[in-house]
Amino acid sequence: MIDNSAISQADLLRARLRGSNFWVLPEVWDVASARVYADLGFDVISTSAAGIGWAQGYKEHEAINAEELLLVATRILRTTGKTVIADLEGGENCDIDHLKRMVDAALSLGLSGIRISDGSRTVHDAAMPTDQMCNLIKAAHYTMSVRGRTVPLVVHSRVNLARSRQEDGEQALSNRIRRYRDAGADRVFFNEPVSPTVIRDLSAALKKDIGISVQTIGDHKLRDYQSFDISCLALGPHMVRRAQADLQRSARALQAQLQPAAALINDDADQVHA
Repeated sequence: MIDNSAISQADLLRARLRGSNFWVLPEVWDVASARVYADLGFDVISTSAAGIGWAQGYKEHEAINAEELLLVATRILRTTGKTVIADLEGGENCDIDHLKRMVDAALSLGLSGIRISDGSRTVHDAAMPTDQMCNLIKAAHYTMSVRGRTVPLVVHSRVNLARSRQEDGEQALSNRIRRYRDAGADRVFFNEPVSPTVIRDLSAALKKDIGISVQTIGDHKLRDYQSFDISCLALGPHMVRRAQADLQRSARALQAQLQPAAALINDDADQVHA
């Protein structure tokens, strides 16, 4: 039996993804990080496959097991009660049959949205051909139709906007985004460009059909992104790296405090042996 509350959450998420109001999508890697955002009032949360892989000890470019991705997403859903988008990676890390099984499992677990990528963490900055990615998007929607439940589908593209614009031209990049949308993507995210001009031009051409995945939050402030006319900003890579950096700083501070004590113990030991 289909969970009516899950359908309601999916409908609300779809309206949010297709809306024009600016909003922020946090990406989390475990229940603890999800609770931080949930307690602050964020009503939509996405898991980060890269973040989960980091938390589980995978190396930077190792593909994480799909079952682990779904397990974390489900625990976050059960704990926070928020609308959860499950990052399934996809793309180069799976074939169509494997993606169908992951989508079917995500629907069975009651997740409200699905996110797949056209790239691979095993090959840095690689993106699969547009036709191949569109086939994956269509396969995901076919699986939803068979299950009788359609949830929003978010696509994260590994294409570098600035590089693509320089090598292939702006029109080629716009066509990729449009084709993903035509295949069934409710929102297409791209990694942050180096130039705000690229964001403004794409947003003007595509009428807010895109979202930006922020790599860092430095000189750019949220209001700056709002002025670029982008409706959605994802915070995944930045927050994972910042959490890791904070942990490293705390560990170094603790180590620095312990070093004098360790030296004193060694001095006492030398005196006893003398």
